[in-house]
Amino acid sequence: MENNTILNETITALKGSINNMFGDRDSLEEAMDYANKLARAEGFSEFLMSTAILVYHNSLIKAIIKAIEEDIEKEEQRQKLLDSSIEVEYLE
Repeated sequence: MENNTILNETITALKGSINNMFGDRDSLEEAMDYANKLARAEGFSEFLMSTAILVYHNSLIKAIIKAIEEDIEKEEQRQKLLDSSIEVEYLE
């Protein structure tokens, strides 16, 4: 459980690094495609570059958070199975 506490604190810190002025994409591939589209835009500016970078950043952070949350869920399920098997051994 201590490990989950550390992971939850990591998630909180990661969420704090999301820039809410910019959006994100559903996947990192979509975020990179978006950045490439902006890079090919006529009159590509520093603002567009910043937008592309921050959209990718937000997408990356959200992907990392999702992976950590999935790991926490798997660990909690594994622990529940372990706990229930221990209870069954005590009953027998």
